[in-house]
Amino acid sequence: MSGTSLTEQKKALRLLIKERKKTLDVKDREVFSSQIFDILKQNELFQKAKTILCYWSMPDEVETHTFVQNHLSEKVWLLPVVKDDTLEIRQFTGVHDLQQGVLNIGEPLGQPFEGNIDLAVIPGMAFDRDGNRLGRGKGYYDKFLLQHNLHTIAVAFYCQIVDEVPVGKWDVKMHHIITEKGIITPIA
Repeated sequence: MSGTSLTEQKKALRLLIKERKKTLDVKDREVFSSQIFDILKQNELFQKAKTILCYWSMPDEVETHTFVQNHLSEKVWLLPVVKDDTLEIRQFTGVHDLQQGVLNIGEPLGQPFEGNIDLAVIPGMAFDRDGNRLGRGKGYYDKFLLQHNLHTIAVAFYCQIVDEVPVGKWDVKMHHIITEKGIITPIA
């Protein structure tokens, strides 16, 4: 991809991953999502965390709805709300508490969360074994993570792992990446 701009490289990779994800049918996504969250449950960081930032998944992402709802009584769950060009974090108390946001994603009602976040479970389009992450292109998570020193675990299907993610100076690396095939921990 040398010779092309960073923006063009990222756009091309998003298209590639979109095509790869199309090869997963609903059952694959369901089974792989369950396997990913089984691995997350065994992770010491998850087990110790009291307050977890997660996301309300879109149809092509690792499905979070079931896992978050099944563990609602065990942890304080936070979900992002898109406000202008930033993420605002709010507590999730149940599906009755959701409204459709600007990206057609469920977002919790209520006030912004002001406490400590023990762990962030982050989505993305593509990841590499160095912990680099490619998002959907708006920079919401990168901006948020640059302002908060959080331990991050990305969740992704294995088809989203690539040799190299093109990155810019504002892109934030993940501490761990969990796929249905296991956990990837980049060497610092």
